Amino acid sequence: MATLLQQISKEIEEKRYELVDINKRYGFLHYKTIQCSQELDNLLNQLFKVRYVGCSTNPSYIKVIMGGQ
Repeated sequence: MATLLQQISKEIEEKRYELVDINKRYGFLHYKTIQCSQELDNLLNQLFKVRYVGCSTNPSYIKVIMGGQ
């Protein structure tokens, strides 16, 4: 079973490839490129929060940073 850090890291890698592909097809200023870039930013923020800000073993903290209530 992958850890939360591994899971987020994998999602970041996949989103980076997706961003490069979308950028090649549509260019830097297309809304699809910007949207994908924002999604990548959110994943990077999640990684930062888990790794550096909070206790990544606290389930309620993880739920909050992953968008849960």
